[in-house]
Amino acid sequence: MKQEVATVRTESFYLGVKLRDGVGRLNDAVLRSQLSRSDALVRESFFEQSHQLKELIARTAPHLTTDAQRKVVGHFDGAFAAYLTNMTALIERARRAGAAGLGQPGVCRDR
Repeated sequence: MKQEVATVRTESFYLGVKLRDGVGRLNDAVLRSQLSRSDALVRESFFEQSHQLKELIARTAPHLTTDAQRKVVGHFDGAFAAYLTNMTALIERARRAGAAGLGQPGVCRDR
């Protein structure tokens, strides 16, 4: 039990760092999706990482100790939901363009 409490406290303490790093990795995945356009692994990585961040928030939020912490996490959660909506649309747009052969090197659609 003591170990679980210590783990939760540590996770709560580092929540901001983990969220910042996680969003950075998501941004990298979005950029890679724009460059590769048809790489399913990049999309899967984005969705897996975003799921992990959502789980981290859900697991940590109930253990925050101050109103200020809960307020910040609440704001982040709302902003993160909007971010995921926008980035998912961007990734899907890149996937569709890749499937259509648009924007790929060596592909000419003028003829």
